[in-house]
Amino acid sequence: MDIEYLLMLQNFREASNNLLTPLMNFISWFMDSLIYLLPFIVYWSFSKRGGLYLMFSHYVSAVLGQILKMTACALRPWAFDSRLKPLAAGLDMSYSMPSAHSLTAAANFGGLAVLIRNKSRLIAYSLILLIILAGFSRNYLGMHGPQEVLAGFALGAAVLYVVSRIFKFIDKYPEFENNFLLITAALAVIAIIYVKLKSYPVILIEGMRKPDDMMRAAFLCGGSLIGLALGRIVERKYINFESLFKLGFNLKGLVLLIFGCVIFYYLDIDTDFINKIYKSEIMKIFIVNAQWRKFYTGFISVFFAVAGWPFVIKKLEHKDFI
Repeated sequence: MDIEYLLMLQNFREASNNLLTPLMNFISWFMDSLIYLLPFIVYWSFSKRGGLYLMFSHYVSAVLGQILKMTACALRPWAFDSRLKPLAAGLDMSYSMPSAHSLTAAANFGGLAVLIRNKSRLIAYSLILLIILAGFSRNYLGMHGPQEVLAGFALGAAVLYVVSRIFKFIDKYPEFENNFLLITAALAVIAIIYVKLKSYPVILIEGMRKPDDMMRAAFLCGGSLIGLALGRIVERKYINFESLFKLGFNLKGLVLLIFGCVIFYYLDIDTDFINKIYKSEIMKIFIVNAQWRKFYTGFISVFFAVAGWPFVIKKLEHKDFI
């Protein structure tokens, strides 16, 4: 039935001359790139607790999502029916269950909806609509079946609930926060070991990525979660910054926010500068293959966002540079 649903959407694309395709491609791209800035924007600008809630929801769900992907080893829909012609497949076929885009949308937009539901129900409901639209875009583009999208939604919602309960417990018993942080870091380590050591089915489909290549996402998510946990320990003990707009909007805060987003974005992608660092002789000590490179990228970028840039914000808090 899911194949027929995807074929129906494909027929609509063709009959409408790809009327909705640019919008769906943009939504899909946003979920795979810029949405990662959302937790840090909240964290730096408005609410440390709210930002941390979004971060842990995002990265815990991402790690669990990678565990499920590499466990289920589910193929993409077009592997089962040659009539399906996905718009963004190319030669890059990876495992499909659950939909990472849907999971990311649920964790981020869902978490933001939780944070603001008492202030603006209209915005909260709009965010939920965006979650649904993000999942639908993956069906529309032919990249996932509906069950994979629903699995992403379900996992994201479950993580949001569990993390919210843990945060409420930590609010009551703050001395347990470090235990929670160490547990989340251990989860990342277990995930990396698991995906590295488990066995995988023999690849029979032309154009499918090798499991070693697909592990890179798990290493990236694992490094990010460890960077988040250790960064929070450092920030909590040594920095303890105040959000930029806690006392109201100001130009200095806006400048720091923009610079923080730009730096994080370039730490999180493969720029020429980062490439040169990874290819240097000293980095050979740290076993810089493609997987560990993703681990370092995730760790460095998130640690910077959680502890590094807050340190800069703290230092510039009472200095007039504008």
